Amino acid sequence: MDLHRPLSALLAAAYLAGAWFEAGAAAAGLIAVPLALVVWLVWYAEAAAEFTGNLGLTPIRRSSPAGLVRVLAWMFLLVPLAGWLASRLRPSS
Repeated sequence: MDLHRPLSALLAAAYLAGAWFEAGAAAAGLIAVPLALVVWLVWYAEAAAEFTGNLGLTPIRRSSPAGLVRVLAWMFLLVPLAGWLASRLRPSS
């Protein structure tokens, strides 16, 4: 079983729940679409890596390594968690 899928979905759900409880439904709605995109990149890194064509004004001429796509998606998922943990672990002044 691929652990990337359930772990990324669980983390995204935790982000949505945290945003909902801390700032309300509007905040959860604002982060829902970017989270869905990042989770899609984790789940379907192989398909996303094969994309070539125009992305806005930027042409993509070669495919990317699927592992790199998945690692970058995980970074987008984990960096906010690391920032939140760092803010909780920082001693109060």
